[in-house]
This record gives sequence, structure tokens and C-alpha cells, in this order.
Amino acid sequence: TVNVREIRKVEAMGMKAVRSMLAVKRRDMIRNEVIRERVGVKGVREIVEEAKRGHVMKLEKERMMEGETSIVEWYRDKRVFVTGGTGFMGKVLLEKLLRGCPDVHRIYILVRPKRGVAPYTRVEEITKLPLFEKLRATNPGALKKLTALEGDITLPDLGLSEENRRLLAEEVDIVFHCAASLRLEAEIKLAVEHNTLATLRLLQLCREMKNLQALIHLSTAFCHCDQYELEEKVYPSPADPHDVIKLVQWLDDDTLRIITPRLLGPHPNCYTYSKRLAETLVAQEKDHMPVAIIRPSAGEYVTPPWREMDPLPGWVDNLNGPIGVLVGAGKGVIRSMMCNPNYQAEMIPVDLAINAMIAVAHKTATHKEEEIPVYNLTSSTYVHITWGEMIEKGKKCVYDYPFEGAAWYPDGNARTNKILHNLCIIFMLILPSYLIDFLLTLARQKRFMVRLQKRIRVGLGVLEHFTTTKWRFKMSRVINMSESMNDTDKELFYITNVKQDIDKYMLDCILGARQYLMKEPLLYYLDLVMTVLSYCLFGWLLLQGIYTVRFCLEYSSHGLRGIPLLRGIAPSFS
Repeated sequence: TVNVREIRKVEAMGMKAVRSMLAVKRRDMIRNEVIRERVGVKGVREIVEEAKRGHVMKLEKERMMEGETSIVEWYRDKRVFVTGGTGFMGKVLLEKLLRGCPDVHRIYILVRPKRGVAPYTRVEEITKLPLFEKLRATNPGALKKLTALEGDITLPDLGLSEENRRLLAEEVDIVFHCAASLRLEAEIKLAVEHNTLATLRLLQLCREMKNLQALIHLSTAFCHCDQYELEEKVYPSPADPHDVIKLVQWLDDDTLRIITPRLLGPHPNCYTYSKRLAETLVAQEKDHMPVAIIRPSAGEYVTPPWREMDPLPGWVDNLNGPIGVLVGAGKGVIRSMMCNPNYQAEMIPVDLAINAMIAVAHKTATHKEEEIPVYNLTSSTYVHITWGEMIEKGKKCVYDYPFEGAAWYPDGNARTNKILHNLCIIFMLILPSYLIDFLLTLARQKRFMVRLQKRIRVGLGVLEHFTTTKWRFKMSRVINMSESMNDTDKELFYITNVKQDIDKYMLDCILGARQYLMKEPLLYYLDLVMTVLSYCLFGWLLLQGIYTVRFCLEYSSHGLRGIPLLRGIAPSFS
């Protein structure tokens, strides 16, 4: 027989279990509803993903404390935001991040529309450059990780839409601020807007980023021109950056031109001044976010890759700094340059600078410091070459592998005498330029040499301060960081442990400039025309000389025949 009490007892236990299960399910439903109300459009899945990311970050930090995590592993699943990604250094940074850190999750790039070309189209065009050839061959899928966000550093809020701004605030782990105006001759308003105010706007965005682990600000080693020896620290600002920003926004251009010399002080141009103000703004954020400043030998002195085939020997896309000087001398349009041939030629290969930036981001996120970390990155550790040696080696390369269509015979010298330099500029640059434009006018062709020589003179003028000054930079922080890397990171992100033949490097620079930059066949035809005209002029003068001599001889012959005694002796030239 079945005990009725036991049956009822079992039924009661079953109902209790069912009620308990229903209560748990109801509690979960209420909790999910609360979560949905709190996060709005964000779903529960995104909350779970964020929790996972937080757990992964915690595990990474624990492994870092044990010294087990390499740079490549640290970049795994990271989301990176890059400004200036369409510039020379920005392009190399994108390529190295995708190739060297293949597990990086996504790279957002701030890109402005240009000449009617949309931002995403500009990024697609960048990935088709020879620079990305190795990446396209080995890991083409990595290019899909690049995401272009429409924006402009000169606009309020960086020109970002509200949606993209929220996206960056929620997603980004690392920021590389490379955007800047490299025009050394730029006026104060443009320099401050592009280099100082733009940095302030970026910092305001970074304050909103919930997962920010490192902000790397790309500065310049020449932003403290009043220092005899530049140490790896932030120096006091000559003025409050916020006040200077207000000043350039309020005053008109004519007034700004008048007060610019007093604002600049020891700075040779507005570029270095505006970059120094930007450093001050970054330093003020030290207590609010993980920041670091890296000072390469400036964007205008960054040269093609140092190590062969990483990623492409000699690749360059601009004529800034030493590359412009080498090309100008090779083309024959730069015949004289003010510089001390015995001083170190301060330049930094782009691959070393980019490797340092990637490593500094890892270092900033994993090692907290009391003072803001500043890294000087100059050529004293890498390329031991003076300006005089660079010019002579460049001449040899140009003689062995001459540029096609040089306007004049490639030559040029470094000069320390200002008067002699100016005389060379007048007779070897200005006067020939006007002559060529005159001939182009006669041939009904577009004139360009006078305009070109003005740009060359301005460029040489702004470089003069940097090529006639002896610079001293301390680099202990960069060296220590490089030495602390494990062997794998040292090989992949080489900074100081690289050796290469300087002659081979100079040749790569010349050949790279010829291959990737020189698209000016007009100079070749101009040189041909000038050569033909020179021969024609010489022939005409020779012919005129022959006629003149013949006339003199005939005149003398007639005179001699007028004398009776010499009438039969005088020759006839008729």
C-alpha cells in the first residue's frame, strides 16, 4: 500500500522546487530588464563582452607583473585610434601594427575628406601603396581591421559625429596622436590650430575613453630650442597654451604677425613653438590618463626605413628634411646650403621611430611612473653621420645613379659663410630660374621655375637653424626600454640594436626617392631644351666669329691691293 502522507510530501517538495526555479527565472528576467534600462541600446551581450574584456585585461596585467607578456601578446584584441594616419609616419605605423601585431582587434583612423574623396576611399588608396605590399601578400585579411572615421583636427570635437565619438569612448584602448602640420614656415595661427588646439581637442576626447591604457603623443626633438642639452623631461612652457589658443582665435592675422616674434622668443619658427605648447597640454593630463611623449628628430627629419626590407627599403612619400635636400641637389636645383659640415646630421629612420612608438605604448600601460615619461629619439644612437659626410655620400650616389632630367649638373656644397651662400643663391638659383621661365614663355609653356626657386629658398631658410646648430640629446629612457625587451620583441620592434652600412642606407634613400617620389618628366625635357639651346647659341657665336674674321681679312686685303708694290702679292678672299 502507498502511504498517502509520503505522496503528499513528495508533491510538496516538487512544488517547492518548481516555485524556486520560477523565482530564479523571474529574478533573472528582472535583472536583465534593469540592465537593459541602464545601458539603453546596448544589449546584454555587449555587457558580457565588456566583462570578458575586463577579465582578460586583469589576466594580462597579472602576466605582465610576472614578465611573461610580450609586446605582440599585449596588443592582442586591442582597439587603437590613430590621428595623422594618412601622413608618412602614420602610414608606416598602420602597416607595422597590422603586420607586427596581427591579433590587434581594430584600428580606427581619423581621416578628413580631401578633394571630394571620402575617408574610407582614402584609406583604401593607402593600402594599395607599395608600403603595404608585404602585408597584402602575407595577411591580406588584416587590412579589413582598418576603419576610417570622418573627422578633422582643425574642427571642434575633431569633426567627429556623435555616434563615432561614442564609439571611440567605448572601444579604444590605445591612442597614437601623430597628426600635425609640418610646415616650418607656417604662420602662428595655422601652427597653433593644427598642433596645439588639435592636441587639446584630442585630450578632451581621451578623457571620455573608458578603457584607455595609453596615449602616445608624437612631438619633436627640436621643440626646446633654448636648451643646450635636451633631457627626457617636460620643460616649463613659455606661455599658457590656453591663453595662446585664445589669442590666435581672437586677433586678426596682421596683428598676429606683429606680435609673433615676441611670442616665439628663442624658437626659430611657429612649428617648434606650437609643439612645445602641445607638450605642456599633454603633461597636464598625467594624473587623469596614462600618457607618454616621444620626441623623434621631428617629422621633417624622419627618413626612409633603416633596416632593409622592413617593410620596404627606401620607401618615402615626401620631400621633407634630408630627403628634400638630397633630391634637390641631385636635380641640380640646390647648389648651396647653409650648414655646418662638422655637425651631426639629425635624422631618424622611420621604422625605428615607429617601433619605438609601439613599444612606448606597451611600456606606458604596463609600468606606471611618477613623472610623465618622455622619450628622446634621435640619430646619435643610430646614424653617425655629419652633414658634410651626408652631402658627399649623397653626391657619390647621385653620380653613380643620376636622376633623370636634372635641370643642371648635380652638385652643391655646405657653406658656413652667409654672404657667399647668398651670392650662390643669386647666381646659381634665382637668375637661372628667371632665364628658364623666360624661355618657357617664348615657347608658350607654363612657367614654374621662379615659383619653385622661391619654395626652395624658403625651405632652405627654415632648415638653416637646425643645420647650423649643434644639438645634444639624452636618450637613456629609450635605450633602457630597448634593453629590457625580450629577444623576440628586440627582433621585431628593433630600436637601438640595429647596424647597417651607412653607404647602403644613403643609396636606398636616393633610389627610394627616385622610385616612389620623382614623377616630374618636365625637368628632363627642360634639360634637353636647355642643352640644345646652348649648342645653338655656341654655333651661332662661332658662325658670327667666322664672318667677322672673314670681313676683317677682306678689308685688309683690299687695303693691301691699294698699294702698288703689294698689288700682286695681296691675297683675295672673295
